[in-house]
Amino acid sequence: MADTLRGKLDENLISRLQSVLVGSAQGSFMAIPLIVQGEVTGLLAVTRPGKEPWEDEDEMVLAAVADQSAAPIEIARLSEEVRQARLVAENARLGQAERAARAELEAERARLATVLDNIPVGVVLAEAPSGRVTFRNRAVAQLRGSAEELPGEFAGQPGLTGLYSDGQAYEAHHWPLARAIHGETVSGEEIEVIRHDGIHAILSVNAAPILDAGGNIVAAVSTFHDVSHRRRVEQHLRQVQQVEAVGRLAGGVAHETNNQMSVVLSAASFILQRSDVPQPVRADVESIQRAAQRTAAVTAQLLAFGRRQILRPQVLDLNQVIQEFSPVLRRTLGEDATLVLRPDTTIGLVRADRGQIEQVLLNLALNARDAMPSGGRLTIETSSVQLDQEFAGFRADVTVRPGHYVLITVSDTGHGFDRKTLNHLFEPFFTTKPVGQGTGLGLSTVYGIVKQSEGYIWAYSEPGQGATFKIYLPKEPSASPTPPVKEPELVGANQGEVVLVVEDEEPVRSMTVRLLESEGYTVLSAGDGVQALEAVKAGIERLDLVITDVAMPSMNGRELAAQLRQLRPGLPVFFMSGYTDDEMVRRGLIEPDHSFLSKPFTLEILAAAVRALIDQAAQARAAPSA
Repeated sequence: MADTLRGKLDENLISRLQSVLVGSAQGSFMAIPLIVQGEVTGLLAVTRPGKEPWEDEDEMVLAAVADQSAAPIEIARLSEEVRQARLVAENARLGQAERAARAELEAERARLATVLDNIPVGVVLAEAPSGRVTFRNRAVAQLRGSAEELPGEFAGQPGLTGLYSDGQAYEAHHWPLARAIHGETVSGEEIEVIRHDGIHAILSVNAAPILDAGGNIVAAVSTFHDVSHRRRVEQHLRQVQQVEAVGRLAGGVAHETNNQMSVVLSAASFILQRSDVPQPVRADVESIQRAAQRTAAVTAQLLAFGRRQILRPQVLDLNQVIQEFSPVLRRTLGEDATLVLRPDTTIGLVRADRGQIEQVLLNLALNARDAMPSGGRLTIETSSVQLDQEFAGFRADVTVRPGHYVLITVSDTGHGFDRKTLNHLFEPFFTTKPVGQGTGLGLSTVYGIVKQSEGYIWAYSEPGQGATFKIYLPKEPSASPTPPVKEPELVGANQGEVVLVVEDEEPVRSMTVRLLESEGYTVLSAGDGVQALEAVKAGIERLDLVITDVAMPSMNGRELAAQLRQLRPGLPVFFMSGYTDDEMVRRGLIEPDHSFLSKPFTLEILAAAVRALIDQAAQARAAPSA
């Protein structure tokens, strides 16, 4: 049987087992195969000392043991193989997951780096406590105005010159990132900086320390972005709101102020016309008159700044306007200053109010004169320019309409302005002059006129380098300038024409009546529209003109005029008000083409306006029979 069993085994394997198990020791050896389902899966090898031969019974016992042990041993072996296989598979799976996690981490880092390099916010990371910068994104270079790397950069040396509100340079330890390294959190701090390219910018900066698990500061991070555009827009919005507020205030104040100034100026005129007034009294009255005129002028400037005056635009050749107005400008500058005109004959035409353009030039000349107390040069140039989309994008402080413009450049050689003054130059009541020497409304008036003319104005200046004002007015494609308006021919002198004055303010009504009577008119008066209408219905035979206030209780001037014209077709009506004509038009109280006189007015102005309107009505009546 042993031979049979051995026949089932590899003889070489038995020989190797025998040499290993018995070796040099004296003994006998038996190997019984472990058979599972007809396949030899192993050996049951037994040795014993001595030379005693193996009996069949021994072999049968071992064979029985082998038969009983083969299956469990094989199962154990297979289980171990399965376990090892599972272990290998699990290790492979874990390795794959780890590799996948690492790959995802690297991808996430790449995505984060891409995001950081493409956001318009500068990000800087510095280690603590040294302050050495270990990371900066691409936006940092853009915000610095330079792509150059800064070797050995530290938190307190960000590659920018920061400025305090007084213009002094920022100290290194005041930079937010440097403060964050020492534990301070900075949120939304705005710093004015000078970039490498020389541009002034305002940065909004945040900074915070980074802590480890133990609460120790290991680094600090800072983010910052340019808010210059937003601040310019906000400043422009505030300026617009200021214009509107001043305009509304001026419109309300002007009515009462102008009514009272009408009385003051008229009374002063009557006193000065008398020959029996002593010289000291005359001097006092003249002072009163000048003060009233100044008050009226300030009110007019406020209204112009608030854009509450009706412009009467016409097609103008600006070169001609400047040339014809130059004598006034030369007298304004005085003998110590020189006026230089440099017209461009190809500029074309603009549509604007000539009187307002002259007011702009006069105010700029006055400003230049005050900036050149020892003399200098004022240069006025004209040119034709085209504002494109690029220029419109550059001017972030205001929305610019691209197109063709005529540019008026007014430059002086005066003391100039610093940047802080430039930021407030067009604000109402802002002035650099001593108290009592300026109202602060000259340049704000210029601003209001230019904006109301649908143009733009910007100022450029440096201390000691003079100032330059650039005014852009839309070019008018019309072929030729508007011809000057011919003054109406006067039919004759005052011959007792009957004028009805309707005014609810008794002092103004009395003074207006007195002014007209002094000019030879027959004057009737009424305290409101209802009284005036009743008087006309009662049977006033002759009525050549009605002068009425616009804003009155019970019945306003427009309603009165409409009813009077039903009773007396062709009756001329002259409106007057302490409000501006633009305010009256916006409120629907008069039409833009109606005759209007803004208070306060002098005797001469009132007399000329009344005479012209009466003569126009007389010419209109005579026209059909001619």
